[in-house]
Amino acid sequence: MSSTKYFYKVVSDFIESDIYSFYTKFEEDEQIKFIAYGDTRGVWDNWVNAGIVAKAMEKENPFFILHTGDIVDDGRVSTQWIDFFSISKFIHNSTLYPSLGNHEYYAEHYFKNFILPNNEFWYSFDSGPVHFICLDSNFRNSLRLSQLFWLIKDLSFNTKPFTIVYFHYPPYSSGNHGSTYILRFLWCFIFKHYNVDIVFNGHDHCCERGKVNSVNYIVTGGGGAPPYDVGNSWWTVYSEKTFHYCLVTVNQEELTFEAKKPDGTVFDSFNIYR
Repeated sequence: MSSTKYFYKVVSDFIESDIYSFYTKFEEDEQIKFIAYGDTRGVWDNWVNAGIVAKAMEKENPFFILHTGDIVDDGRVSTQWIDFFSISKFIHNSTLYPSLGNHEYYAEHYFKNFILPNNEFWYSFDSGPVHFICLDSNFRNSLRLSQLFWLIKDLSFNTKPFTIVYFHYPPYSSGNHGSTYILRFLWCFIFKHYNVDIVFNGHDHCCERGKVNSVNYIVTGGGGAPPYDVGNSWWTVYSEKTFHYCLVTVNQEELTFEAKKPDGTVFDSFNIYR
């Protein structure tokens, strides 16, 4: 059933976990709360800062989490996935919707760890008043017409009050890696045409919010990877080099965005009204 909280525990041989819970997707007239963040790959400091961010996120009790990619440093190494899940206690009580970063390397561990809609490379889902779209921005699939046509078709059938897209490589970024210009050409005019509200990205390990053609482009790569410097460009509304996550609350009339540091400090925020 939709809008339902289920309780569960995991039993293996004679070992039982604690009791955890999760929510099924919400109806359009209900309020939802979720987190978007990315670039958790914490091998560089033995997952210390990724763990600090994860603990702060757990306190928010989000219904689900969007991950903008680079979950681990090398997706082909199974122990790194174990480390990520070990520090991400919030997953016990939330649903994680990942996207493919360049550090996942299309490894089998990614597809074994997650069961995702559509073809698992790109997919969409609804929850509450929001339509969510995950894309694969890696070079292998970003130029595929099949993904482009799927995106257009998916958006053309969307009737939700709000629309959020997320993927790894940012079309607009003032960080070390900078903007991914080919994605501006391929996808951004589509986002504008179909009135996408927010595009979440990672890759640059910082936080930057920009606005182009009424679309909010947010780089959220502060999940635990080594921080990158960030500047300001013509599209920049706010930018900062910091570990962080993005907390979003949405009902049918209003979307509230807050960028938060692990100590709870809100350092950027905005609202979208319908």
